[in-house]
Amino acid sequence: MKLKTLILFLPVFLFTGCLNDIGLNEPPLDTPTEELPFVDEPFNFSKLIDPAIWRTFNSMEEMIDACQIPEDALKQISTDNLIISCMNYPLFFTYSAYNNELVGIEVIMDNFNGFKELFMRDSAAEKIIDYYTAMEVELTDSALTGNSILHLGYIELIIASGKIPDIFNANNIQKIEDAISIRMMEKLNHSDIYSIYSVRKSLLLGAVVTLQKGAPISKDEKELLEDFIKLGGVVESTQYTEVSKIINS
Repeated sequence: MKLKTLILFLPVFLFTGCLNDIGLNEPPLDTPTEELPFVDEPFNFSKLIDPAIWRTFNSMEEMIDACQIPEDALKQISTDNLIISCMNYPLFFTYSAYNNELVGIEVIMDNFNGFKELFMRDSAAEKIIDYYTAMEVELTDSALTGNSILHLGYIELIIASGKIPDIFNANNIQKIEDAISIRMMEKLNHSDIYSIYSVRKSLLLGAVVTLQKGAPISKDEKELLEDFIKLGGVVESTQYTEVSKIINS
């Protein structure tokens, strides 16, 4: 799917974003401003997602460009706050516009400099697994406040992509399996809230982990998981049970 087609999904921001006046008047260009010292905190996208600002963009490319973290701040943000910045990325939800959400998540990561910087951090893999393990999902709030169900799927796809260096090394893979188990239990116990599409992302991550660790499975089982991953988990619902049995065996 071309990025420009994702513009259809952007009205979400017009109805669920922050609607309060956040002070759009900037100092005139010839007014001297005092340079403030850098404060290590997650990058604040709130001004960008204000509807008054968002409506000024004419294309997805303009939105992507506007959502980049300034280079002078990017190098100074701690890894913990960089992960939060990536989770708060205003265009995070566009992965859901792709038939294959693994393709969608790669497009997002390839077009946001926060991820490019994160991939260069030595502790990125360990810290993002810790974030996934500990994150609390706000089931009643909108996708733009806190960690929503969409955010949970987002981080599961980020990990499943394998783009973070060493994410599946021996020290991390058991931690990911333990976290998946907790998330799956949470989703199954709240089936009135979590849809099959949310469960699918946990199964997708579980399938990737099972293959990455070289689990003792049959050739047919291996091929089933490979096909499941290749299709981004978009298969007949009956196959979810088969995948679940394999990754939990």
